[in-house]
Amino acid sequence: MYNDYKPFRFRLSMLFPGRMIYGFHISLEPRTIYETEILERMTNLISSRNISIVHMYTCLNLMEESYCIIYIDLTDRDDVSVEELVQALRRTPLVTDVKLIRPLFRGFTFDPHIFPLMKDNRRIIVLGRLAYEGFIKQGRRDMGSGFNTVLYIVGFDIGSNIFKEICNVIGRWRVEDLLNWGSAIFQEMGYGRMKIISWNSEVKEAAIRVYDSFECELFKGSGRCESHLVRGIIAGWFSELFEKELIAVETKCIAKGDPYCEFEVKSKKVEEDSNQP
Repeated sequence: MYNDYKPFRFRLSMLFPGRMIYGFHISLEPRTIYETEILERMTNLISSRNISIVHMYTCLNLMEESYCIIYIDLTDRDDVSVEELVQALRRTPLVTDVKLIRPLFRGFTFDPHIFPLMKDNRRIIVLGRLAYEGFIKQGRRDMGSGFNTVLYIVGFDIGSNIFKEICNVIGRWRVEDLLNWGSAIFQEMGYGRMKIISWNSEVKEAAIRVYDSFECELFKGSGRCESHLVRGIIAGWFSELFEKELIAVETKCIAKGDPYCEFEVKSKKVEEDSNQP
């Protein structure tokens, strides 16, 4: 499924074994966001010296200082003065400061000026697969099925809070718009790719399909449905959307060989009634 999508590779450090990678942390005036030539001027300043740019990212803000980070390869380039480059970049219009980022050692360079990591106006941390896989699998081994309940409760709180936070900022949109927004945020956060199959705001039910669930792909081959954290996130989000406490039941799962995970969102009473003899 990944072949149709391009991964976003999060990088604040550069690992190029054997290479000498330098960087520039460039502070910019807020109005840079409206200028069309500033980034071009800076990159041309570097490329005109026949220097390779190996990575670049920008954070342009309207109400506060913006910045741009440029990493360059200076391996075997004794003819280049990084200090001269710093001064040349400082003379670029709307640039307020330039900090030189030197390699910590040959092959590895890190920008120490970026902290904390933010998603919108909230601090975030990064959990790589080794971290979240260890957390989920070790929790299940140590606590048994009770840990699945913990994951669901935590997920429910995550989904509920995400919905409430955005509504506190923008108010409540049409249901159709909120469904599209929720699917986009779900993918943006890396949980998986969500598709709304059906929904009914009067009955307060929905059918959700998730491709490449980060949680369930940890258990491929188990032969059973494995979603608890993601299932909770979906339940919490839809509970806020439909203003009624709902549950999410996983009916298909990539862990048991299905091409995607599928969830039924419904009221707890409906689930209890369906289990009656």
